[in-house]
Amino acid sequence: MRFAIGGTATTGTNDKAKFKINGVDRSEVTQKRPGTDEYYDEYTVPEGVSSFTIGAQLHNTVLGWF
Repeated sequence: MRFAIGGTATTGTNDKAKFKINGVDRSEVTQKRPGTDEYYDEYTVPEGVSSFTIGAQLHNTVLGWF
């Protein structure tokens, strides 16, 4: 499963993203979906898990995490 986040910046450049899935912080990601400015995280769904709480943040070279 892939979770993705994208956005535009008027100041600086978005250069990475990070996700929190079911309360667990994931590693920062820099890979983008081909042809887009969306960062994504590959996630393997654990057996028996049927619901998710997902949070995501983008990092900007000027503004930091938001």
